[in-house]
Amino acid sequence: MLRSLNIPARLVTGFSATTRNPLTGYHEIRVLDGHAWVEAWVDDKGWAVLEPTPFYTPPAPPEDRLAAEEIESYVEQLQKFNELSDFDSDLSVELFLTSLWQSISTLFVVIVSYIKLFVVNSWRYLLGTVVIFFAMYMLWKKWKPSIFAIYSYYKVIFYRPGDKKTDVCFYLKHIQRLLDTKGLRRLPGTTIEQYTKQIVNFCNVEFDMELMIALVNNTHYDTVPAGNIDASILKQVFIDLYKPINKQN
Repeated sequence: MLRSLNIPARLVTGFSATTRNPLTGYHEIRVLDGHAWVEAWVDDKGWAVLEPTPFYTPPAPPEDRLAAEEIESYVEQLQKFNELSDFDSDLSVELFLTSLWQSISTLFVVIVSYIKLFVVNSWRYLLGTVVIFFAMYMLWKKWKPSIFAIYSYYKVIFYRPGDKKTDVCFYLKHIQRLLDTKGLRRLPGTTIEQYTKQIVNFCNVEFDMELMIALVNNTHYDTVPAGNIDASILKQVFIDLYKPINKQN
């Protein structure tokens, strides 16, 4: 029509970049974005673009790259492009691999887009959750010794004695757990004599060390006569240790 009026004109082909990837910030070009338009020569101005085809929205700089609506819109467009790109053709290895790669890449982008959409929409809740967990961790770290000490205390108080060896092992375990809260650990190879002395020096608590040593050696090694010494003396040792340790905690 323009040339019939002796106006220089030409056909221009290209692509309409209307799909922006909010993850990368770049516009994506696909086969479906193919477009054609007309340019005419205007004296003193040069080639002017004339658009006789239906109107489409040209790409514009985004106001917010992290806008949740933009991500959601991008995912919807990507899914539509994927549906429209299916075409009938003879089955071939190249076509199969191309379709497979396109499906995998589309799925990956959709998943990443939804993850980003979730983060954008929920970052306040995520931040609040992190703060709550951090506060709980700090409180747990502070009150952990007291909680462990109280737990052992009630286990010992409500324990029902059985045979002597089982009772001795039970009380010793909770005595050691109680002392662990204050950093006094029984190292491998430490004898009951050495450990009992450490307890007295560390906690500054007096109790009958000889009875405790005789009871443990008699129960585990049967080398020292324990007579009628009852395992409940270890229960009293635990209680004597718990009082000052619980006050410190």
